[in-house]
Amino acid sequence: MVKEETEISLDLSKIVKVAKYKTAICLLILLFIFYLTLSVRLITVNQPYLLAADPHYWYRATKFIVNGEIPEYDPLRLWPNPPKFNPGLFPYLAAYSYIITKFLVDIEFYRFLFWFPAIIASLSVFPAFWIGRELHSNIAGLFAAFFIGLTPTILSRTMAGFFDTDCTNILFSLLTIAFFLAAYNRVDEKNFKKPLPIILSILSGLSLAVFALIWGGFAYIPWLFLGLLFFHFIYKISLAQGINFKEKLKNGFVFFKSHLIVYIVVFSTFIVFTYPIKGFALINSIISVATFFQTAKAEGGIFPNVWVSISEEMSASFGEVIARVGFYNFYLGILGLVALFFLFLLNFKKKSIYPESFIFMTLWVLPTLYGSIWAVRFAMLLSLPISICAGIALGSLFDLSIYLFKKARSELVKKFAAGLLIILVLASIHMVHAFYSLSYNSVKGYGTGISKNWENAMEWLKNNTPECTVVATYWDPGYWIAALSERKVIFDGGSQNSLKYTKLEDLNGLDCVEDRHGYIKEINGTKYCITSRIQDMAGVLYTSNETWAAKVLETYMGNCSELYELVSHDLIGKSHWWTYFSNWDPEKGKGKAYDYIVVQLYKQKKLLLENGTALIYGPFVLKIVNKNNSQEITPLLLQNGKYYKIKNLVLPINNTTKLTYPNASIPGTLWIDPSFRIAIYMPEQTENSLFTRMFFYNGAGLKYFEPAYLNPEVKLFRFKVEEFRKDLKEGKI
Repeated sequence: MVKEETEISLDLSKIVKVAKYKTAICLLILLFIFYLTLSVRLITVNQPYLLAADPHYWYRATKFIVNGEIPEYDPLRLWPNPPKFNPGLFPYLAAYSYIITKFLVDIEFYRFLFWFPAIIASLSVFPAFWIGRELHSNIAGLFAAFFIGLTPTILSRTMAGFFDTDCTNILFSLLTIAFFLAAYNRVDEKNFKKPLPIILSILSGLSLAVFALIWGGFAYIPWLFLGLLFFHFIYKISLAQGINFKEKLKNGFVFFKSHLIVYIVVFSTFIVFTYPIKGFALINSIISVATFFQTAKAEGGIFPNVWVSISEEMSASFGEVIARVGFYNFYLGILGLVALFFLFLLNFKKKSIYPESFIFMTLWVLPTLYGSIWAVRFAMLLSLPISICAGIALGSLFDLSIYLFKKARSELVKKFAAGLLIILVLASIHMVHAFYSLSYNSVKGYGTGISKNWENAMEWLKNNTPECTVVATYWDPGYWIAALSERKVIFDGGSQNSLKYTKLEDLNGLDCVEDRHGYIKEINGTKYCITSRIQDMAGVLYTSNETWAAKVLETYMGNCSELYELVSHDLIGKSHWWTYFSNWDPEKGKGKAYDYIVVQLYKQKKLLLENGTALIYGPFVLKIVNKNNSQEITPLLLQNGKYYKIKNLVLPINNTTKLTYPNASIPGTLWIDPSFRIAIYMPEQTENSLFTRMFFYNGAGLKYFEPAYLNPEVKLFRFKVEEFRKDLKEGKI
């Protein structure tokens, strides 16, 4: 038998006698961290509306459950073919939590939805502490809990009122891993049937099952577990006795067999709880993670992929990822990973947790770092291992200074260690305060995205339209419209890539392939035209052919009597994407974008050689010359040091005045807002689009759309479907 060497550890609890009140002190500090994280999140608890669009979907789903009116199909989504109501476990957790809370405390349902994500996310500090403690020490666990509780990218999606799955995603990610590591660390290779690791494995599997039933992104966690077993097994084989690989493998198999029981119990528990609900769908989700990054944002198909345009799915630079995770957090996290590597080397060939800790944290950091660069929203997942590593970094520094102080024989070394400890305490206090202040300041200005204009528009819709009314627009406000106006939408933030099936005879004379850019499919003897909803709705905004837009929108009415086209100010900035999708070319596998260029008044300048003024809007210039008691106004574009005339100019004079310059070399329109503070250049492809005519000209000249409600931000146009159908029947269109 080879004598087992003693582990070299920096954990104070393994060097000095455990303090009598150590557990109580840790618990008090942890409760204080919980209080801090909750107090920051509650800054937004009194906002009038939930903080973003997606929470309004979960609000509706949870309301159905609380009211005991769970529908088979969601009546407001994906009209006229509403999807089955299958929201997953999240709204059920929230609904039953509310029912229990309501029994204990008198709280209004909508306000409860503000408290729920704040409390759930703040509870994450407890499993975060546990993981830090399992991988290193109590001090590491406390710092890990603090960082996870207040990391800006996590805070931004778990504030009071951000009623979305992010809060439970964080909590159950950490719970699953905490239970798993606790089980893994307590396996006895000589008696692997001990009950505690098995109980902890069951809890890990149950937590993973709950996580999977809430969010599909759970699927990366099983790969972390399997990666740990594989690399830890390789490490154990390299240390096993034997003159050749076969003997080493045989001797190392004791480790594999004893730890395999944890995996068997975790995944068996997972399948037992998820199979009756989802079958093997969640197993397939785990397997498909390997191809997710290659397919999720892939383009080149028959229809466009909206994921390429969603801000949180955009690729990020390394610097952007660091900003999301937090400067302190990120670099301390890297330092913590380096510390684990050195502890791994120091304890090489010794019985120690550090090989496992280093392997697991490396496996956790690297894929989530790649995921964060691939899509910036995954920075929230990266924040978890980075925060734990940051805790380990600070825990290691504290434990090192205490180790030196306790073990030093030289008075000089003791003084150095004491000085280092004092510096660490002061630096930690400063860092904690700075990190807290940064987090607090990053969220104190948070508010609902619903402006007074949106609120008024939704209230008008709810009070002035039949219950069976369809609202057509871009996908972004779909959840708002369904929740606030209780009217039907064509698509929303959870169905951007959905398809529309229309019988060929219902296309209102349009050709499926040439006019609707779809394809024909026969189902049970009936031929359907399959089209992309994003391409249809973007096409309605983009087209200058009002009749085409009317023919498309009529196919989305179903059995409803009214349809309204909604155009809003934010669609000016989003024109890049709705023009891109409307122009999708399946042969090229891409579309062509045409942006509205919005510029503010930069300065006003007197003309040197003429009696007049130049209003300068970035590269655009509005030249105003006074001649014979009149004004000559010319729109210009500065390119390569030369000025070129723009073909059309729209001014807010006598309501709206449009001036045309036939000899102009720059096509398109320069539109000046009534205050003269903003200019918008419209390329020729969009200057006569339905969106332009509705938003900028309030529908002037349109036959089948009449203004029903107008405010500066949101405008609603009623589709005159009776007149349209009459003209269609009479063959006028």
